[in-house]
Amino acid sequence: MNSDEKFIKYGKTLSGLIHNLNTPLMGMSGRIELMQMKFGEDKNVNQVSTQLDRINNMLTAIAFLLDKEISNKDSGFDIKQLLENYFSYLTTDMRFKHKLEKEINLVPHSLNTNGCDVINYTHCVMNALLGYMEEEAKISIANVIDGNDCRIDILMTFEKPIEKDLNVIEVINNKLFDEVRPKYAFKATLIENTITAQIYIKNNE
Repeated sequence: MNSDEKFIKYGKTLSGLIHNLNTPLMGMSGRIELMQMKFGEDKNVNQVSTQLDRINNMLTAIAFLLDKEISNKDSGFDIKQLLENYFSYLTTDMRFKHKLEKEINLVPHSLNTNGCDVINYTHCVMNALLGYMEEEAKISIANVIDGNDCRIDILMTFEKPIEKDLNVIEVINNKLFDEVRPKYAFKATLIENTITAQIYIKNNE
């Protein structure tokens, strides 16, 4: 079975699962809202509400990663919200959740481009960066607005210097999906123990 056939098989299964999970989650969210109205700012109720929001964000990001119909379309979205949903999903990766000191500074900005490809591209870069982790590290993530366009800056700093002959761009490019590789300009640099990866996203007006 080739990769496209596997994607269709497992993608449809997971998409169906996500769709089916949305119904009970919406029911639970409705009950939580009623409890908040009845009990006010109850700590336990608020904690449940927060965790439900996290689950919804993860499912939203997974849906973007799976939906090839979305990948064929440009649409408007807020890059801050899209990336926050994705990084919420990424907490399912124990390296990202426990071994990284995280600093995420995202600002709202409306983009009209392919949201699925942006997530796929970012996911490939993050997978490559996380692959270097042997011990704890620090990561800084921000987006920089340039007119109507946007740049995603990802800086990962390790405790020890990385070998100087490492071709960071080549390693990350090898992780990128062929269909998104030519879509966005990309730059990566290595200085001592810090890898800087930058993704340039053009706004299709």
